Amino acid sequence: MQKLHIITLKQAPQYIENLLTFRASNLTGILDTEKGDYMLFSYATLICKINCTGKITINRLEEYFSRSTSRHQSIIRRALNIK
Repeated sequence: MQKLHIITLKQAPQYIENLLTFRASNLTGILDTEKGDYMLFSYATLICKINCTGKITINRLEEYFSRSTSRHQSIIRRALNIK
């Protein structure tokens, strides 16, 4: 597993685009180097998972959870160019 970088939410899109491990407030991105999966969590909820081929296998970016999770979802959609 990669080193965990503590960043701001403004920096999160860059880390997501590059599939880097980070924590920005309650948005967390984790790269599983063994499986090649990249997982994005809002609080403790997995809201997006990208497999080693770049395919999104779990997409909860349109579900409503809370205002802060909606902000996290928006950051992820923007970083991954998901409309």
